[in-house]
Amino acid sequence: MVQVCPLVAIEAKAPNATVTFLDGTNATAAATAAAKADVAIIFATQWESEGTDLASLSLPSNTTDSFNQSYDQNALITAVAAQAKRVIVVLENGSPVLMPWLGNVHGVLESWYPGVQGGQAIADLLFGDVNPSGKLPITFPVQDSDLPQQTISATDTTVTYSEGLLMGYRWYDGKQIAPLFPFGYGLSYTNYAYSGLNAQADASGNVTVTFTVRNTGSRAGSEIAEVYAALPSGLGEPPKRLVGWQKVALQPGQSQQVSVSIAPKLLSTWDATNHVWKLNNGAYQLIAGASSRDPNALTASVTIAGH
Repeated sequence: MVQVCPLVAIEAKAPNATVTFLDGTNATAAATAAAKADVAIIFATQWESEGTDLASLSLPSNTTDSFNQSYDQNALITAVAAQAKRVIVVLENGSPVLMPWLGNVHGVLESWYPGVQGGQAIADLLFGDVNPSGKLPITFPVQDSDLPQQTISATDTTVTYSEGLLMGYRWYDGKQIAPLFPFGYGLSYTNYAYSGLNAQADASGNVTVTFTVRNTGSRAGSEIAEVYAALPSGLGEPPKRLVGWQKVALQPGQSQQVSVSIAPKLLSTWDATNHVWKLNNGAYQLIAGASSRDPNALTASVTIAGH
């Protein structure tokens, strides 16, 4: 397998265009070049490893990580965004990053650590030859202070994880913190609409959720429809939990009914006294949408006799 860097892949996609590359070390030069271009594409990276904690989710700079980074990435993005007609930021990272410049750019492509064919994949997505369909597996916060662990000590290796059940997206839901991008979020070159949510429970506590997803745009695409459950009140549980999902490929204007089966254990809580999973009596709210914070999510309720 031949590795293709993003620059080569982008040049191949636009053989009749002039593609200019700058290494980012001079933000003024980059901004000047961007002002003359139809579109500026900025690649931002975040180096990390299993054996090292990040001091901050801010993009690393020459002062915070001089070994891996030779310039201030946030300053570069800000300078280019102030001059460019259109600007896209491509992220190559392993964790969420803060985006103080988000309101001044026209698009952000999250590519994570994409591997040897990452350059080709990025070009395919940027030029619209492939419609993106991924969803975020983690929440992106607005600022470091929104995190359960607001600071990481460089010397104290004893860390107390005090958030309890409020792990991941549950922290932001439970603390009513608005994220930059919520868990399960992702855009596409088309749009989708959800309708007709129905939820049914059987005597054993198995729940079946059905609803319809329609591609309302002009491009074929794939949508990952997500189902969350809010447990009966008074149990001390987070506001909701992910209990299922399904990916559907849809042509423009096409609709498909989605059916998600939810086993009782996914709706249960752990009984620490008796060391068993317990399905509790009460009303369970099922939520179907495009992310954990979808403002257009559909809701339905079922009543379950616990056991």
